[in-house]
Amino acid sequence: MVLEHIKLKGFRAAGSAELNNDFMKQLIKSVAAFHSASLVYEYQTKTNIGQTYGDNLLEITVASEIAWFTTGLSAVLAVVRSLSKYQGNREQAFIDNKLLAIMEKIYEQAAPSKKYRNVLCHRDLWAGNIFFPPESSGPALLIDFQTCRYAPPASDLNFCLYMNLSSGKRQQMEKTGIDLYHKNLLRNLSDSGLEELAISKSELLESYEELRLFGVVYRAVAATVVKVPADFVTNDFKYVDRSKVILSYMKTNIEFATYMEECCVDVMEMALARANM
Repeated sequence: MVLEHIKLKGFRAAGSAELNNDFMKQLIKSVAAFHSASLVYEYQTKTNIGQTYGDNLLEITVASEIAWFTTGLSAVLAVVRSLSKYQGNREQAFIDNKLLAIMEKIYEQAAPSKKYRNVLCHRDLWAGNIFFPPESSGPALLIDFQTCRYAPPASDLNFCLYMNLSSGKRQQMEKTGIDLYHKNLLRNLSDSGLEELAISKSELLESYEELRLFGVVYRAVAATVVKVPADFVTNDFKYVDRSKVILSYMKTNIEFATYMEECCVDVMEMALARANM
């Protein structure tokens, strides 16, 4: 069933897995609008979205009982263990004894927060779920809401910045992106006369840093599926084991190996930093 043919209205996909600066700005504006609408809805209806609609906001991608994700964690662990820069006894011991437990903290971060304000989050804002208008300044169109969760807005913000940019580009744009998000959140709420509902900049920054693990780990796990040829992705590959196939493919495809190493170095460096906190 087609409800609206958005291409006839000039909307188009980005055409690549990595978004340029203009596309990222359009995406972030739309995410801010989506989150502000969530805050306004709760205020106007005196409803807590998580409590009222929790049965419809089920976790379908990131949980300890979801095999595609746990199999992906095992593959990420295998790749990190194989990297030449982590072959020292100290690094190998850390990988064997501590890394998985740190990565598994993503399960807590995927759930509604007891510490930070929650909003309705999209939770799958990669390039394939975003369409862009003909005018470069207009907001992006978000599609596919099947993974929506009630979580801190920093969940979506981390997802946007990690899934749509290389590590280098993300580092360049991270501060600008967070600032742009908060500016638009305030503007949208102000337009509704409800600026007092805004999440403070300090809470946004604190929650973004805490939930960074979500973006880092999810990007690495997703790469083990979305960055390989489609014929690799059998049921056994998705749900039983993909570590050997991933390691083998890294030896034959330099582009994939480079991307996978970038993701896994981010995972390891974040884990080392958190272990020393």
